[in-house]
Order: sequence, then structure tokens, then C-alpha cells
Amino acid sequence: MLPAWATRVTNGDVVLRADRKLAAALCILLWSSVPATAQTLEEALALAYDYNPDLRAARESLKGTDEQLAQAMAYWWRPTFDVILTDEYQHIDQSTRQQFVNNGVGVQDFREEAHTQSIELESELFLYTGGQTQAAIENARATIEAQEAVLAVTEMTTLQDVSSSYADVVLDIVTLELSNQYLGELGELHAMVTDMLSSQRATVGDLAQVELSIAEEEDTRLSTESDLQTARNDFRALTGILPTALQRWPALPAVPDNLQEALDIAMTRNPSIAAAQAEVTANEAAVRQEEGTLLPIISVTADYTVEFDKERFSHSQERLEHDRENTATIMLQLTFPLY
Repeated sequence: MLPAWATRVTNGDVVLRADRKLAAALCILLWSSVPATAQTLEEALALAYDYNPDLRAARESLKGTDEQLAQAMAYWWRPTFDVILTDEYQHIDQSTRQQFVNNGVGVQDFREEAHTQSIELESELFLYTGGQTQAAIENARATIEAQEAVLAVTEMTTLQDVSSSYADVVLDIVTLELSNQYLGELGELHAMVTDMLSSQRATVGDLAQVELSIAEEEDTRLSTESDLQTARNDFRALTGILPTALQRWPALPAVPDNLQEALDIAMTRNPSIAAAQAEVTANEAAVRQEEGTLLPIISVTADYTVEFDKERFSHSQERLEHDRENTATIMLQLTFPLY
């Protein structure tokens, strides 16, 4: 039979055969020897914030949403100005069966050629749009707040994934070191049991038990290597680089003292709740904006036109007209939607 210390080594309850949770606790102690130049969790989070495509997409989406406010304020006491340039040529050729007298001359045909050029400056200011403008502005602001909260959710989720991936890499490395260390001790134990078997101080069953432990631990080591490779790939997908030597993670902030405090913090700071509340506000404003289309619209329109008109009339005698006309108009317009 094996001595007591050998039995403890092959026992699945000892520390070297601990599960992943116990290895996670051990890695903090074992990882303290990593040099100070190793990659820190803060550096990994910074890399992810600059590289991660999900975060970049969320930031670009927020920039696009910001433009909605400028579009909504387009008619908020801001007049529109238009300049219209016109160059028109018109030819009229008429004939009649009846003759009429023009200065004693019979006329049966009439031709007119007109060349008109104009410059027009038009401005319009909306005084009241049925509340549509105010509702659109409120809708845009609430939509921006919702998108900001969505960005915060994306940041929170991504950085949480980076922290988890960082911890997985550290855990798998330490677990692999523990497995290699345990395999080394099992190898020494195997050699010792083989010597004891030759002197008949151990049995074939004892040797088989050690070999079974070696096979199981080798399977565990291979599984840990696979987990480590997966964790490294996940880390690269999130940060853009493969992990180097990693430092132990910093101390986490204190957790709330009780459930109510945790709920209060969640209600005021959780970005998912903020996004939902902003979306409710935006939808309410959108409803008011649609209702505003059923209300009257009041606007002021100003127009100033300079028109140059050159006309030539031809029949039995020719007459040429060349004139300029300046027109200024201001109009208060009230529009009622009927159907």
C-alpha cells in the first residue's frame, strides 16, 4: 500500500487537484511575482476603448444622432432665404381671319417676342407650427440622451468582457502552472512507486492508481491549454492585441452594504434604465409632433423682385418696349389643414 503522504497526493481533494474557483483564489497570490512592466487591466481596458469595433460603431451612431437636434431646430425662429434667378424667352405668333385697324392699317397677324430677366430674394419665417418644432426638438434631445445611454451600455458590456477575458487568461495560466507542477510531482511519485513495487512494498494496483491520476491530470492540462488559447483569442478580439505578461488585477470597489442601496444605485446610474426612460420621452414628443400637423401654421413671407422686361411687338408696324420693375411684398400667411 502507499504511505499516507502518497495517498494525500493522489487524493482528488488536495489543493493541487482543486477546481477552477480555488485556482482563481490562488492565482492572486501566485501572480504577485509578475514584473511591474507587465500589462495591467487598466491598459487592457484603454486598448479596448480605442480599438473595439462595437464601441466605435456606438460612438459613430451617437454622432449621427446629434445631427437630429440641428435638423429639428431648423424652423426654431430661423428664417429661410432663397435667391431665384430667372432668364425667360417667350415668342408669340398670332393670326386672325378678321381684320382690325391699327392707325388706319389693316392687321391680320400679331407677333410678340419677350425676354424677361429677374432676380428674386424670398424669405420665410414660421411663427407657429402647431407645436411641431418644439416637439421635434424635445424628441431629438431625448433621442440623443437615449443614444448616450446606449453608448454607456456598450461601454459597460465591452469593458466587462475585457475584465472577464483578462481574468480568464490569468486564471488559465495559473491553472496550467498548477497542473504542470502536479504532473511533475505525480511523475516523481510514479518513479517512487515503481521502485517500491520492485521491492514488493507496493502493489500493481498502487501503480495503476498513480498512472490513472497522471492520465487524468494530463487530460486536465490539455483542456486548460485549450481554455487558455480561447481566452487569449477572446482577449485579442476585444483589445486588438494578444495578451502579454499580465499583472494581477487591481482591488475592486466596495459593494453596496445592502440590497436597497444596490437598487437605488441601479435606478439612478444604470444606463439601460436611462435609455428606456429617454426613449419614452422621445416617443411622447413624437406623438405631439404628429398631433401638431393637425393645427394651423402661421408664417411671414417677404419677397423682393427686380425684373427686367424687353418686349418687341410686330405687325404692320413694330414697337419696342424695354422696362424694369421692382416689387417688394410682405405677407402674413395662416394655413389650416382641412383633410
